[in-house]
Amino acid sequence: MEPTREIMWNVEWMRWPIYGPALIAAGIAVWGFWREYGKRIALWKIAQPDDERREDMGQRIRFALGYAFGHGRILRDAYPGAMHFLIFSGMFVLFLVTLAVMLQEDFTHLLFGWEFLDGNTYLLWSLAGDLFGVALLIGVVMAFVRRYVVKAPRLDSQPVDLWGLVLLFALVLTGFFAESLRMVGDLETYAPLGSRPEVHQSWAPWSPVGWIGAIVLDKLPLSVTAIKVIHGVNWQIHMLLAMGLIASLPWSKLWHMFPGIVNVALVNRRAKTDLPVRTMEELETGEGSAYGIHRVDEFTWKDLLDTEACMRCGRCTSVCPAHNTDKPLDPKMIIQDLKANADEKKDLWLDAAGAPRNDVDRDAGGTALVNRGDAGEDLPAGAIAFDELFSCTNCRACQEACPVYIEHVPKIQAMRQYLTQVEADFPKEAQPVMQNLENNGNPWGIGFSSRGDWEKGLRIPTFEERPDAEYLLYTGCSGALDERNKKVTLATVELFRRAGVSFATLGGQETCCGDPARRIGNEFLFAVLAQTNIELFKQYGIKKIVTICPHCMTVLGSEYRTHGGDFEVIHHSELLQQLVADGKLRAVRKPEGVDVVTYHDSCYLGRWNDIYDPQRQILGAVPGVEIREMPRHGPGSFCCGAGGGRLWMEETLGTRINHDRVDEAIHTGAGTLASACPFCMIMLGDGITGMEAGDSIELKDVSELLLDSLPERPPMAGDDSG
Repeated sequence: MEPTREIMWNVEWMRWPIYGPALIAAGIAVWGFWREYGKRIALWKIAQPDDERREDMGQRIRFALGYAFGHGRILRDAYPGAMHFLIFSGMFVLFLVTLAVMLQEDFTHLLFGWEFLDGNTYLLWSLAGDLFGVALLIGVVMAFVRRYVVKAPRLDSQPVDLWGLVLLFALVLTGFFAESLRMVGDLETYAPLGSRPEVHQSWAPWSPVGWIGAIVLDKLPLSVTAIKVIHGVNWQIHMLLAMGLIASLPWSKLWHMFPGIVNVALVNRRAKTDLPVRTMEELETGEGSAYGIHRVDEFTWKDLLDTEACMRCGRCTSVCPAHNTDKPLDPKMIIQDLKANADEKKDLWLDAAGAPRNDVDRDAGGTALVNRGDAGEDLPAGAIAFDELFSCTNCRACQEACPVYIEHVPKIQAMRQYLTQVEADFPKEAQPVMQNLENNGNPWGIGFSSRGDWEKGLRIPTFEERPDAEYLLYTGCSGALDERNKKVTLATVELFRRAGVSFATLGGQETCCGDPARRIGNEFLFAVLAQTNIELFKQYGIKKIVTICPHCMTVLGSEYRTHGGDFEVIHHSELLQQLVADGKLRAVRKPEGVDVVTYHDSCYLGRWNDIYDPQRQILGAVPGVEIREMPRHGPGSFCCGAGGGRLWMEETLGTRINHDRVDEAIHTGAGTLASACPFCMIMLGDGITGMEAGDSIELKDVSELLLDSLPERPPMAGDDSG
């Protein structure tokens, strides 16, 4: 027997009256949206523009839809990812099933006599509805257990969270109950399962949940009339729950699906490394928020959309190295505080109708977004404390983890810039760093004349001597001045020479790229250093740059473009890996004392530039060496603590980030910790020393390990340059 249209609607009087409540529920939802979000959206109109987000909308929409159904980053975290996928897919399919039934029964059938849900098509549709309904129930239970039983630390539960879960669970449960009651209650179509199994046997299993429920109900001493009455009451409850879901959307956790998917569509399509840079003209005129941000209206409208898209999942917080070492920074609360501040201030700048007020001095009234309060001090609603901002290492772990692509670091950086450039309020250790950069061109204040001392006696040409060299070897301040990192520079030079790479240096003319000033928040000093370097590079016709430092690579290759510097910049590990692949460097022996190596991913090499493989490929080419990954590696790697200018600041809050990372490396059982970043080399080396772990693990750059695996040759001091 094939199912007929009565399967879907056997209670005729229930059909059309539901549209009245549905319209009322939709009206409440629209009113709620305008009440909750009208002024917030109006506030975006007086925020700063972000024209790049409006480009390539077709491609953006395709990306967002693919992300929504494929779940992209959401599935990186297994349990919550699976939970979210079950809830999303269950809701989506049940919505389609409900919509299809409504269209057929109340429109195509009544108006045109056309039924598209019949026979096998209906059976498949019914099966999909049951299976995905079960998926939704499982997802809701998983969410309840995670939030209220396990109580995951990164979650901050609010009443609205429980309301959404209870509503979804009850809605699906009453839907399944209605299906079972229909199967038992309509004798002509379904028949009680115990009395006429041959009638329903061919199609009932295609509604497996309803079928199982009907088997149970059929055993109960209930008359057909009682079954139909219960069905009618249950159906009304089911409809009320559905209307309640629609009406409460603007206040429920489910609302996040709308700003969330929009935020994904508006993802930054520029390179990750394009942290907004101010031109010298903007800095000299003070245009826009050139000196940083301390009010919500100084952010872009996309920044404010970020606050609406945030669903408080806490993934950003769970991976933040500062937060994980007991510092006051909580990336999730940075976004939530920005949202709270916008809510508090919107009446200051908007009238009752949501139009901008022209009679208000925006600097008057209210509290500033950025507040000098110390850690733990009670601050006004939405204010963000000094110690929160300067605990950030710019590692981008928060942004890499965020399932809706919220951009935390640019906001933190902009607020730092305000404190540093306008309030002259920044960590006291940073003051000599900036003075040293101004006076000596490096953060340690070592004299200009010492910049090229590392290459004395090596007969390495400068670009002044060899202007036709293919690459500028830009050592960076650490590679030229830090004693430990000088060894890495020397190893790299030796490798380049052996492979016949054409390179030269700037010798004593090299100066800092400006990264420390920029990360601390002194954008003007960064601009001065950038323009100085760009002029020097152009003077020598430099097109290609290879550097040992990922921070230098990021600045020179991406952030200099705003100041007119367009250079091809690569990391030394990329070039070394290519030389190994081309057979120009052949690893033939196991380095002495090196058996098991664990590699630490630099944040600026990995999350900022998506470079993860070359270093591992170099290590993999070294004979007899086992690579053993730390639990946190690749895009999920843990920071060394040096980024964001923290290399030059004391770590007085919480525990030390570098100690945490070294401890993780030691627990792998590896005897060698490999790095490919001079900042990481300094921090991890300090961590090994501070933990008195020198007997347990040795720190090496990948270039040093590669060099130790090559055939022996005479010292490079007598060699000719490459």
